[in-house]
Amino acid sequence: MVTLEELASKGERKLKAKLSAMKENYEAAKDIAIAGYNATPFGPTRKAHYRKAWDEYAPANYKSGMTEDKVAKWRRKWIAAMSK
Repeated sequence: MVTLEELASKGERKLKAKLSAMKENYEAAKDIAIAGYNATPFGPTRKAHYRKAWDEYAPANYKSGMTEDKVAKWRRKWIAAMSK
């Protein structure tokens, strides 16, 4: 029988493998995000600032926020939840 530790290790490997793809997906979402923001009732100045932020800041400064500490935290919490 598979143990929780084995399942957690599998999940952790999958999560770590996704980290680089998460940045690519974020960059690929630019057009969808801008289109969604353009559909809001905000004025042209706000919309221009949003586009500028995407062009100048967002993709280059993307961080998934998923550090080694957070991966370990995910693992601990997953095991605790699945043990209930």
